[in-house]
Amino acid sequence: MSNNVNGQQRGANNTRVDGSADILVTMPHHAVYIPPVESIEEVNVSTNNYDAEQGMTGGAAVTVATKSGTNEFHGSLFGFHNNSATRAFTWDEHRAGVTKKPKTIQNINGGSIGGPIKKDKLFFFADYEGLFERANRSRFQSVVPKKYFNGDLSSFLGDPILDASGHSMIFDPYTGNPDGTGRSVISSGGAANVIPPGRLNGPMMKLLNLLPDPNLPEAGDFSNYFVSGTQKLNRSNIDAKVNWNRTKKHQLYFKYSTMVAKFTSAGSSLGAAGGQDIGDGGLGGCHTRTQIGGMGSTYTVSSNFLIDATLGWTRFGQACQPLDQISGVNFGSDVLRIPGTNGPDPREAGMPAFYSNWSDLGNLESRLPQRPVLHHQRQRKLDQGHSRNPFRVRLSPPPHEPLPAGTGRGTAWCVLFQFWPPGLEPLSS
Repeated sequence: MSNNVNGQQRGANNTRVDGSADILVTMPHHAVYIPPVESIEEVNVSTNNYDAEQGMTGGAAVTVATKSGTNEFHGSLFGFHNNSATRAFTWDEHRAGVTKKPKTIQNINGGSIGGPIKKDKLFFFADYEGLFERANRSRFQSVVPKKYFNGDLSSFLGDPILDASGHSMIFDPYTGNPDGTGRSVISSGGAANVIPPGRLNGPMMKLLNLLPDPNLPEAGDFSNYFVSGTQKLNRSNIDAKVNWNRTKKHQLYFKYSTMVAKFTSAGSSLGAAGGQDIGDGGLGGCHTRTQIGGMGSTYTVSSNFLIDATLGWTRFGQACQPLDQISGVNFGSDVLRIPGTNGPDPREAGMPAFYSNWSDLGNLESRLPQRPVLHHQRQRKLDQGHSRNPFRVRLSPPPHEPLPAGTGRGTAWCVLFQFWPPGLEPLSS
């Protein structure tokens, strides 16, 4: 989830959940954890005159407070279901002549409960939300027709180029002069515009033989193959919070949230020949886990003196791998015999990418993370509230600071001070 505020870039926003930074380090314009609706008590958005506790932002400072337990038990249950019977055929499905709706299932289930552990002293709140989705996706692809596999390109000329005899022609690069003049039409067995079998590229023939046959031959040479598949997503969110009224003057809370998700793509659009992901989540599979923990303390010294402190911790881990890499086969160097296309590292296995006027082949998802990614953030805040001389101190790591490679851990701190004398208190935003 991301947005633009005050004309700033998306990464200029700062979101906190119960005092913990809610920022995806690898893409700081995204929140790393979205609390379930059932857990949210209040959302505050400040776009100017930020307090020190809402600093490190040039766009919006978003503060999310989650629910707490009370002296009475309260809870909720919810469920949502959707499937292919409730949706219409897509435009692509109509065009491809699909008569049976593919599998599509979506379930969102969950609930919450809160109440007292010890009346007036100790309270709890917990919630769960699960998303289980099987989403169908489809694509049109352009598959090389079999008629071209034997080198016969006589029908693939467009506007013909004619030789002196008036025959349309494809020039043979191995004939004529170095400047391109004097070249003759390529031919095989007396047939013009046919590449001789001995001059067909061996590695590319191996790759082309993996292509599926066009299933829409009436479409011609392009957009002649329709494919659909189902991508899978299982995601679970769990939140737990405990509030403790230690004394009438001292209150504490402890909070932990986690999100675990597993995604599996719908597969390659051209099967064994690779190609684009049929779906929209990237080829292969991903396992993601996000954790947010925090604790806070509020101590009332007097009617005009308040001390408030919070400690937050955020952890994000993700491991993704393309499907063709899981096999460990060096398809480029060992199968196609193309030097330099794979390396000794297991992350360098799989298929290289091949680009053409038809649909691209091989593994096109070079952007997909191929190693576990782990990030930590820690933040602390100390507020001292006074009726005349407010003063705040904030210790926090820069949320956009990349962590040392290979360590999965890192800590950097910055200090923000805010003070204003009597009569010059900032206006509330």
